[in-house]
Amino acid sequence: LFAGLGGASATADDIESGFFDRLFLAPGGHLPLLVGTVAYSSLRSTIPTTVVFLVGALSGVELVDGLLGVFFLYVAAAFMAAVLCLIGLAVVYRRGTMRSVMPVQILAFCMMFMSNGQVPLNFMDGWLFHVARFNPATNVMRFARQGFVDGVSWSMTWPGLIAMFAMILTTGIAAASSMA
Repeated sequence: LFAGLGGASATADDIESGFFDRLFLAPGGHLPLLVGTVAYSSLRSTIPTTVVFLVGALSGVELVDGLLGVFFLYVAAAFMAAVLCLIGLAVVYRRGTMRSVMPVQILAFCMMFMSNGQVPLNFMDGWLFHVARFNPATNVMRFARQGFVDGVSWSMTWPGLIAMFAMILTTGIAAASSMA
């Protein structure tokens, strides 16, 4: 998630320095500015994902479904980085300051805290259980973890795919409409 904020922060820095205005005046459409930043953030997410995966592998983590589980982990990381980048860009395009990224960091923390990212759903109770059950990040976490826990299954894959694509679609529309 926080890898996605890097792209939004870099864009905010470019806006504050005036460099983004020059990019905006360049011939061609504005969509490549958005897509390039999101692609950078998704690619950037592979660095911490790889480091954490390697530490886990050296510590004895078991892969139930081998490389397919690792692939799902990287897909989930890239999609969530893209989602947070798009949320950050939607805010940065409207506000134009580096400080405007701070609330998005709080949103990212809350999104993960109020999911099954820290504690499995069957150990939660009260309001946190109900929020985590409907939080789309919970389905993405299930999608990402399935190759390490019980093996890859369609019942764990499709909710994660739907959540990722729905979040990309809504945040992409928000960022693209904020750019104009």
